Amino acid sequence: MRSMFWIAPVLMLAQAGTSIAEENVRAPRIVNGYSEDIQYAPWQVFIEFDNGDGTYDACGGFVISDQYVLTAAHCAVGHNASATTVYAGIDDLANITASNVIDVSDVTVYPGYSASTLTGDLALIRLADSLPAGVKPIGLLTPSEQIDMDNQFETGQRNNLYVAGWGATSTGGGGVTRYLLFTFLNGVPDDQCSWTSVNGVYDQALGDALVCANQTRTTGVCDGDSGGALVWRDPNLASNSDLGYRAVGIVSFSSGTLGCGSTQSEDAFTQISTYLNWIDGEVGGYSQPNPSFSLDIFEPPSDNTTNDSGGGGSLGWLSLIPLGLLTFRRRLS
Repeated sequence: MRSMFWIAPVLMLAQAGTSIAEENVRAPRIVNGYSEDIQYAPWQVFIEFDNGDGTYDACGGFVISDQYVLTAAHCAVGHNASATTVYAGIDDLANITASNVIDVSDVTVYPGYSASTLTGDLALIRLADSLPAGVKPIGLLTPSEQIDMDNQFETGQRNNLYVAGWGATSTGGGGVTRYLLFTFLNGVPDDQCSWTSVNGVYDQALGDALVCANQTRTTGVCDGDSGGALVWRDPNLASNSDLGYRAVGIVSFSSGTLGCGSTQSEDAFTQISTYLNWIDGEVGGYSQPNPSFSLDIFEPPSDNTTNDSGGGGSLGWLSLIPLGLLTFRRRLS
């Protein structure tokens, strides 16, 4: 198996006079993505984890019910509820207000999470506060829907997956970006993904644990995007109020050798349907939400929305923002 790179949380420095910086820790961002209004992805959240030493790790996540957010285990491991803050209903990190801040009552990492194989990379965050207006949950892919998606992957359909985040826009490209970015990826059949083989032989357990995706142009997830949702539209449910959107994976890792957005390597996501029973047990009975979405996330963006820099660069804009913007929500009392 090739070298893996955790799409881990971006390390944020909280000392006065410093800007958010990435210190080669686990954190993914969208490479060669497009600016996205939060109305298109109202399930998307930004999560801050306090390391207790004046630094914070930043990851993505997504709302699955009024009370719960899913994210990556490698983001949440070692952090309790008091060290975790969720920000919802925003696409511009410079415009955070008190209404976007949600305290957390519990953080639960999947007990089978393996840092060595990068499997079971999921965690549940229980919210202590109500969601801001406009924030909506996204449904999770069921095992039966997984079969339909896998069959579609076999046909070679392109641009059938959507992922968004505030992560880096290039390998080693710095900290979180100001604006939410998104890109389209192509689903890759399990037995054609390099991450699901051991010594050249397909491993069913890895196939069940991961969803793989790639693209023919340089784009994909990177540092800081960890924990975000990989979204697919179920064509059988496209006429429903939720437009058939399903969260099928959680941003987990990509190639440490080839870097972010490589056309030669797949991005890897935790396969949600495999862990649906665990989620069901932890939330006290999971039921599909019934949100109403009116905007098509799979509509190709206009040419003028390309945003490779993340809106003014990944660091410069933050150096102009008071420290309190990223820490006021919970810790300046």
